[in-house]
Amino acid sequence: MYGKVYVRGKFYEFTPKTINSYLGTPETEQEMEINSEQVAKELTAGNVTFEKNKIKAASLTSKYAILQKIALANWMPSLHESTVKWTLAELLYKIGKGLKINMGAIIHTQVTNLAEDTKSNTSLIFPNLIFAILTKQGLKTQGPKSIVKNINPSVKLRKGNHQNDLKSSSPKNNPLDSKTLINYFESRLTELEDSEKQLLRKHLNIKEEKAEILEWLAILKAENKEDQEQGTEEDLQEHSQETENEDD
Repeated sequence: MYGKVYVRGKFYEFTPKTINSYLGTPETEQEMEINSEQVAKELTAGNVTFEKNKIKAASLTSKYAILQKIALANWMPSLHESTVKWTLAELLYKIGKGLKINMGAIIHTQVTNLAEDTKSNTSLIFPNLIFAILTKQGLKTQGPKSIVKNINPSVKLRKGNHQNDLKSSSPKNNPLDSKTLINYFESRLTELEDSEKQLLRKHLNIKEEKAEILEWLAILKAENKEDQEQGTEEDLQEHSQETENEDD
């Protein structure tokens, strides 16, 4: 019964072989003895070593920081983005070195480990892959398919905290001659002058509108004051008239 899954009254094949067959990935894996020291040296450019079987993601080089994002979305799904455990580090190392890996075995191990973990509340991993493999074998389902989540690169990748292992492609010598630079700076100066004119125009419009509002406020406040004074005078006259009537 190895590799057999029972779904809705029928058995289906779910083995590393079926996964590799669907993905079109090789079943053979390049054997190579590696240790934590050489993996940490490769992934962090020699700046960090493994502590408690993991390293901080912020210490990864740019190359492996990008690979980690892809791995967390496609190869080893996880919500723990801040650290890299040994299993993921080993995978990143092999991919970064161009070694052949058995992707079917890696995915199969993760799914079976999750199925055997009765205490975990983690959501099902590789749902689209599992669905595709089962439907290919005749599983009938109803309802909408789940939407594939896009990779959202972390803002930290753009902050420069990772070890910069990317070689600059810019030439050492400036290829721009003086004529090209003059044309560029003249064009840029024109753009800045246009922006300055727009700002001045906007400033004048604001001043005009402000003066108009102040004028309106002055007129309205004056009218309001006159109305209040007139109302007070009428009240006094009415009160005076009532007093005279009482005297009579």
